[in-house]
Amino acid sequence: LSLIVKSSNLRPSKKKQEEKPKSTYKVESIQVPVELNLIGKRVDEALSMLDKYLDDVLRPHLKSVRIIHGYGTGALKKAVYAYLKDCKYVKDYHHAGAYDGGMGATIVVLKD
Repeated sequence: LSLIVKSSNLRPSKKKQEEKPKSTYKVESIQVPVELNLIGKRVDEALSMLDKYLDDVLRPHLKSVRIIHGYGTGALKKAVYAYLKDCKYVKDYHHAGAYDGGMGATIVVLKD
């Protein structure tokens, strides 16, 4: 996992003036899980969580994430797919592989 930070998000550190001037910046570490589990959530609650999650994963510039929606009636999966179809952050999305949740999970590839 690599962290890419825009220079506009960096803050110079405060050093004593008698020290040699150096460019030092403090970068806040961001920890975001690579998957979001929506099982058991109502559609409106799940979409709200998904929206916030995708916003959060853009900061550390993750390439892809896994959304776990389960099988159930299919309503949650359908809502997630409809949301991802129109999401400006999403490059592609597809069912997870057999060992990553299969039809009960979706792999989301994010735009650079």
